[in-house]
Amino acid sequence: MFLECEYRGTDGPPVLLAAKGVTFDSGGLCLKRPEDMVENRGSMAGAAVALAAIKALALMKVPVNVVAVIPLCENMISGQCMKVGDMVRALNNLSIQIEDTDMEGRLVLADALLYGQAAHRPALVLDVATLTHGILLATGGGAFGAFTNHAGLWGALRAAGGGAGDRPWRLPLWGYYQRQITNEPAVDLRNKGSGLATACLGAAFLKNFVCGDWLHLDITGVGKLAHSQPPYLDQRRMTGRPARTLIYLFEEISKGCLKKESDPSPVGVLSAIRPLEVPARGVAGRRCGRTRRVAGPAAAAAASPRRHAITH
Repeated sequence: MFLECEYRGTDGPPVLLAAKGVTFDSGGLCLKRPEDMVENRGSMAGAAVALAAIKALALMKVPVNVVAVIPLCENMISGQCMKVGDMVRALNNLSIQIEDTDMEGRLVLADALLYGQAAHRPALVLDVATLTHGILLATGGGAFGAFTNHAGLWGALRAAGGGAGDRPWRLPLWGYYQRQITNEPAVDLRNKGSGLATACLGAAFLKNFVCGDWLHLDITGVGKLAHSQPPYLDQRRMTGRPARTLIYLFEEISKGCLKKESDPSPVGVLSAIRPLEVPARGVAGRRCGRTRRVAGPAAAAAASPRRHAITH
């Protein structure tokens, strides 16, 4: 199922919020250990955080436009599930080799990002997901990972995290990681790659499906079950983090207080950034030098190898 939810608080292009909604993640054929499955009803934490933020924005009447696109599914074993060695194509025709069926989050987000940009022409793109276990190993649950190509957006997120008490930590988007997922000549992308920095490789993968200013939040370690968290969080329940940080961030965006990386003067992000185009085959993170236009939602859906049910 594909859920599309919109909040309109003002005029102008929206912020696109893509979120992972895997309602149970068994790992697929690359099956998780039973003890590792305990938390994986929480693989939809990104979707929960996105919807909670939109509800709060509506209640607070924050003057910002947000469109959430949320793929909802389970990652289970069946006669038709993905197999290691399969090749699939994304909406922009990039070929992707399946090396690990437990790395499904980046696959479901890829087409969601492409559809959202083609259909809504957003001012900027955010995605939030429990994407990789590597971010938990890196921060021990003390922070969630943030990847962005916009310095002002990182500054606003850091301030929002300080205000909400839920801290982000910025990690790199270097070409070093891109090369580790594009070093198979038979396909455009690998869904696992050859490196050890899983959080950075996951972000590098998603970067291939975004054109414009972008922020990726990897919330594994803070967004599932509470472990060594504050005492007001029940350790047997999901945390709901970092919904408050996301709400604070949207408030900052609504004030137009972000700065472009190349321009020290404040600009209104929702009015200063050109509408986006969908990256074409093989473009990856190269400033969208080659793009193809998609007329709208109908054309985007027609171009996809899979039909989605859109629920408002």
